[in-house]
Amino acid sequence: MAQQYRSSKPSSQNGKGGKTHMPQSDNFVESMHDIGRETINTLKDDLINGTPKDFIRQLLGLERSKASASGDIQLGQSIEIDQVIESQTEENRTLQAQLTFERAQRQYQEQYVTRQTQELKLQLKALQSEVEEVAKETVQLSQEIKIATLQATVEPGVYHIIFFEKLLSFIKSFRKKISQANLWIQSANKKAAKRRTFWGQVAKSGTQRLLSSEDYSQRSAG
Repeated sequence: MAQQYRSSKPSSQNGKGGKTHMPQSDNFVESMHDIGRETINTLKDDLINGTPKDFIRQLLGLERSKASASGDIQLGQSIEIDQVIESQTEENRTLQAQLTFERAQRQYQEQYVTRQTQELKLQLKALQSEVEEVAKETVQLSQEIKIATLQATVEPGVYHIIFFEKLLSFIKSFRKKISQANLWIQSANKKAAKRRTFWGQVAKSGTQRLLSSEDYSQRSAG
């Protein structure tokens, strides 16, 4: 009976040289722990070593991308309002300076033209007055000069200045010739008067007046 009971127990050996079968529950738990540790280590390596530093700094808020003032925003770029306003302010200052410079140039040119016109008017008026004074010596010439001066335009130019300068030069030359002619005529008249006086005396005193050395020298000089 006892012998039959022993033969009915399951044998732990499967024939000669058989292997012993161990439970697998402990090995499965340890494998899961190993997989978890490897996954965590891989994730750490990716976050620390594999990810670019710029992305980490931007993710943590340590670095911000500069915004472009052109109006185009790139992917992942933030808008800096202060920088945009500063850029627009600088452009406005440059434009304002350019407009101020152009306005000053235009005002200077207008003032220069006005000043030149006033100088021409004053110069023309002085020439007209001088021409009228010189022309008074001859009545006929004076009348023609008055007509010429009245024809001067309200807005004088360089042409009018040249015209009156030439006219004044002509009148001065003409006046000089008139003065020289007057002197010559006066001298001739005096000589003629002396001759008349001399011959009148000769008629009274006879040949004695003709033989006078003093009268001879005067006649030779005349």
